[in-house]
Amino acid sequence: MSTPEAQDRQLATLFRESTEMLEPDVAELVAGGVARGRTARRRRHLGTALGAIAVIGVVGLTAGVAGGLGGSGSPGEVAVADKPTPMSPKPNVTKHFELAVPAAEVPDAIAAMLPPGEVGPPLSGGTFPLVDEARNKVTHFRWDGTLTTFIIKPASSLASCAEFAAADPTVPCEVVDGLETQINPPTTGDQVTSQGVSVWRHGYVVTAMSYNAADGKDVPPLMDVPPISLEQLDQIVRSDVWFS
Repeated sequence: MSTPEAQDRQLATLFRESTEMLEPDVAELVAGGVARGRTARRRRHLGTALGAIAVIGVVGLTAGVAGGLGGSGSPGEVAVADKPTPMSPKPNVTKHFELAVPAAEVPDAIAAMLPPGEVGPPLSGGTFPLVDEARNKVTHFRWDGTLTTFIIKPASSLASCAEFAAADPTVPCEVVDGLETQINPPTTGDQVTSQGVSVWRHGYVVTAMSYNAADGKDVPPLMDVPPISLEQLDQIVRSDVWFS
């Protein structure tokens, strides 16, 4: 794996050249896609849950009446139940998440999260590889005629969100709804405008990108801005549908 310094030297060009770079090194595409451009202002949400455990001991009282010579009753002994045994802490078990959606089914899964539109089949070959591995998914397809890219990579294969932010302070690592997030607002290069969102979750980096043209560079744009908004891209990468 390249060092953060080596990755930083490539950040300025990788995002615009994403489709060209995907075939030799998919990981570099994600690095460029998540780290170029100024982030849109977002509210930071860091959800911190504080829990408390209360253990209540139940004391049982038993009243016994013993008859005396005079016929008067005398109070019986009070029996106290044994104190509850402290609960042993549960072992800290980390859940292992598997990827649930095959790469070829990603377009339909994303289309189900968007308003009605025209979704194309997965692209494959050339600069649009279709990668379908157990822990690595890459899918390109066209939404309303424009290019859309979706990638899931193991977080261990990339720099951390904080490392990307340290390498390029203009693209901070924000905690949004409890997840580390990087946002690439609309950026134009080689005629094409693109935008994307990445989140770090369940040990993976999930990235979704939308373009305003049928290719990633050097083609006439089909519309002024990418058709999938940043809010919709954010919804896509945060969806639980990708994991089992």
